[in-house]
Amino acid sequence: ERILVTEWVDGERLDKSTAGDVPRLCGVALNAYLVMLLETGTLHCDPHPGNLLRSKDGKLVILDFGMTLETDPTLQYSLLEFVAHLTGGDYDSVPQDFIKMGFLKEERLDTVMASGFLEPLTYMFQQAKQGGGGTKVRERIIDEYKTKYPGLDDEELRV
Repeated sequence: ERILVTEWVDGERLDKSTAGDVPRLCGVALNAYLVMLLETGTLHCDPHPGNLLRSKDGKLVILDFGMTLETDPTLQYSLLEFVAHLTGGDYDSVPQDFIKMGFLKEERLDTVMASGFLEPLTYMFQQAKQGGGGTKVRERIIDEYKTKYPGLDDEELRV
């Protein structure tokens, strides 16, 4: 038997909050996700800014546990390596990370690398690393293209 329970929690999205303790709460969130992964083997598969709130009393609220994945220790370590490579800007290691995590078969690596996929992937990771979510990434890319191609209007850039 399965039972679904929901609860309304008042709070402010961390990415919209101007409270001085937001950096600390981000650290708490990171620690919580790592504890979930490394101690319970559970991966929260939807950790975006809309799922992190600051409650009225200054506590972190993590929302939406509807998409989680039970992981074995090998995958846990591979995920940590992947995140370390992304945050450290070591994008050349990402294809090997994809193999370790099961997203790419090793025998396909040469074909994938020859396709040139790493260049746009690196560009997107660099944009994402600057923060702001999908909207800010899109805005930065559009601004970059406005500078590169001054004759294009906003509508042409959004296609």
